[in-house]
Amino acid sequence: RMEITETATRSETRPVPQVNVSSADRFALAAPETQAPGMSAPGASVAAPASVGGGSSLFDYEVPAGWTSAAPSQFRDPNFTIGPNAEIECYVSVLQGQGGGMLVNANRWRGQLGQTPYTEDEFSKLPHASILGREAIIAEFTGTYLAMGAQEPKAGYRLIGALIEAPMAAIFIKMVGPDAMVEAEKNNFASFAQSLRMKTAQAPAASETTPSVAVDPGAIAPLVAPAAPAPEAAPAAFTWKAPEGWTPSPAASAMRMVTFSFGENNEGECYVAALPGQAGGRLENFNRWLGQMGQPPLTEAEVDLQPPVFMFEEEVPMLIAKGTYAGMGGESRPGHTLFGALAEVEGESVFVKLVAPDALADQHMQKFAAFCASLRKNK
Repeated sequence: RMEITETATRSETRPVPQVNVSSADRFALAAPETQAPGMSAPGASVAAPASVGGGSSLFDYEVPAGWTSAAPSQFRDPNFTIGPNAEIECYVSVLQGQGGGMLVNANRWRGQLGQTPYTEDEFSKLPHASILGREAIIAEFTGTYLAMGAQEPKAGYRLIGALIEAPMAAIFIKMVGPDAMVEAEKNNFASFAQSLRMKTAQAPAASETTPSVAVDPGAIAPLVAPAAPAPEAAPAAFTWKAPEGWTPSPAASAMRMVTFSFGENNEGECYVAALPGQAGGRLENFNRWLGQMGQPPLTEAEVDLQPPVFMFEEEVPMLIAKGTYAGMGGESRPGHTLFGALAEVEGESVFVKLVAPDALADQHMQKFAAFCASLRKNK
């Protein structure tokens, strides 16, 4: 029998995105003219990328001039060194699930540079940027660096990192090296981060020299892909009956088949999305939605106790959550309600999600249920 003498508390912190702050200001980095809109900074000067890479990685990307590719490992792919003596290292890590959580990983980085951990309040106020079509948390600080397995600490180091939380994976981009050298590479770090794009969902063949990453690429590709216009044929796969007062609006991402707005000022929104396979499953997606509302997660047993709605002629649990909604666009909306439902049909997971101010959501609860019940998959 083993006696447990130490315990650890896992943080469920989900940072509230900042409001009314430009992406360039959030990132605190200049950006190349060729990167995504909203990330450019006037007068920024960035070296042209040396090449477009990919290799065994889940990602395609542009390699900034002066960066040297290093051998990938299970948790570093792609992996680079920078500087005449490879003083700087920069790499991308992808972990299945949440990788221990964003706050836990940020504080692990803090510990590597001899800094005290972020408090939950400090972590919630870190800047954000859009990377891989998702909201990324940006951490940057200096200190005395002690790398994993190293014997001698290195004073005067800087770390800059991006932490990206997807429903089924955690993605980390990390650069660390001598302070002044990393400071000089910040533009290139921004350029590299913005150039990252998911490959197609085929896993690369593993070999002794190119080990596979610790996550199934098909599991995260649909969830972190950058926003793009939905295919014209996508809505034809399903049919539905829109409730009275719901107006179709442009889809906010490639995952959405249709988006409706409602309310006097279109302050309510409901959309349908479909992803291949289980897409993380009902429990993980319900808990992701609860996190967006600042609410604690459910257990599997509690999911089954949620009120039912019908989707594709079968009964499924319906999530009802009230709180402050933290949207992916950086907005924070207090006094909101979220309705959500998920059904698996013929190898696809179909999501229906409604977010609206409390009173408006209450008025449209029955319409939400009727809309879910109207969904059909075309043969």
